[in-house]
Amino acid sequence: MKHPDIETLWTHRRRHAYISMLGLFLLLAAAALLPPEQLEAASPLLTSLAYVFAAVLLLYAGASTIEDVARIRK
Repeated sequence: MKHPDIETLWTHRRRHAYISMLGLFLLLAAAALLPPEQLEAASPLLTSLAYVFAAVLLLYAGASTIEDVARIRK
């Protein structure tokens, strides 16, 4: 079995992390621009999207931390 190229996977994961950060900033801007009555109605959607974007960032940070620890222990 041939293992995949790690650098290609990390580039893909890094791109997802950057897109997630951009998504969080856009959610913040959208929430700031909404009137209070619409913000209350959109709150569950905005919260769910923020959790999804945050999960992608946490997975990227966790995976990179594990890789760093593995590299240090070598």
